[in-house]
Amino acid sequence: MKDETKEFIKMIGKKISQIRKKKGISQIEISRLTKISRSQISRIERGSIPSYSIIHLFKIAKVLDVEVSELVNPHRIFSKTIRFSPPEITINTESGEEEINIKIKLEK
Repeated sequence: MKDETKEFIKMIGKKISQIRKKKGISQIEISRLTKISRSQISRIERGSIPSYSIIHLFKIAKVLDVEVSELVNPHRIFSKTIRFSPPEITINTESGEEEINIKIKLEK
C-alpha cells in the first residue's frame, strides 16, 4: 500500500476517534450500534486496518451523527491538496440486498 493511502486511512481513523471522543461515545457503543466488532472499530481508528467497507464508514458516520464526507474530506484532514481520480461506484442488488462499493484512487 502506498504511503499516501496509508496516511489517508490513518487520518480517517483519527477523525473518527476525535469525533467519537468529542461526543462522549465509546468504541463499545459504536460497535453495538453498527454491529462492527469493537476490535475492528479500534483498528479503524488506529489506521491499522488496510481496508474496510464504505458501508462501515456509513454506519459509523450515522452513529456519530455526521456526514461521511466529514470523515473522508481531504481538505478537512490534510493541509495539502490531494487529487482524486473520479470515484468508481458499483451497486449490486443481485443478492437481494443493496451493496454499494466506492473506490477512490489518490493521485500524485
